[in-house]
Amino acid sequence: MKNSNIKWLNNAYTKRHYRKIKWSFMNKPKFRRVSLATALFLLFSIPLFIGIAKASSQTTEIQRQTKVSKQTLAEAKAHNQELKLNVKQLNNTEYVEQLIRDKYYYTKNGETVYSLPNDVAKDVTQN
Repeated sequence: MKNSNIKWLNNAYTKRHYRKIKWSFMNKPKFRRVSLATALFLLFSIPLFIGIAKASSQTTEIQRQTKVSKQTLAEAKAHNQELKLNVKQLNNTEYVEQLIRDKYYYTKNGETVYSLPNDVAKDVTQN
């Protein structure tokens, strides 16, 4: 009707008839092809988008786990340094003697140890 000289009348009959014609485009082959192409596009693209979303969430989870692992590694390294320091100190005989004297109230011959109530050293029974 693009190059037609036909004019539509504006009455009840033509309005009813126009509604029928208006929806009749769904029966045309071009509309069916476009609808089929759209449906196929959605059918194939939705699983791709779901895969992308899953990959994104897995990446986020791996990054979180990496951050936690790095923090755990840093804590373990710090603890390892403390242990190395303790080993180094235990190789020093003066330190070991002082540790035994403080912790276990070991005395040399002729020494007397006085324990005060507010003493910081732990009692042997409190270990």
